[in-house]
Amino acid sequence: MKAWMAALVFAVVPLVACGPSQELEHAREQVDALQQENAKLKTRVSDLEGSLQNLRHERDQLKLAAAAKPAPAPAPAAAPAKKTSAPSGTAARK
Repeated sequence: MKAWMAALVFAVVPLVACGPSQELEHAREQVDALQQENAKLKTRVSDLEGSLQNLRHERDQLKLAAAAKPAPAPAPAAAPAKKTSAPSGTAARK
């Protein structure tokens, strides 16, 4: 067990002592950029959720207003046409 620990120490200590590598710095920059983008997207999502909530509230109010509005009265039926003249044709001549 002590041999493995010694081998691990000899393998890891030089890497740690070298300091940060370019790859590590590049990875940290990418993480920072992704965290900033994530924060922006979270802000946008919360704004959109607020807009959605407002639109749902407005929709519900319109539905209630439409339900409360009385149905339009049916149009009055047209009166039947009156006969103003005597029937024409052969039946009137007899």
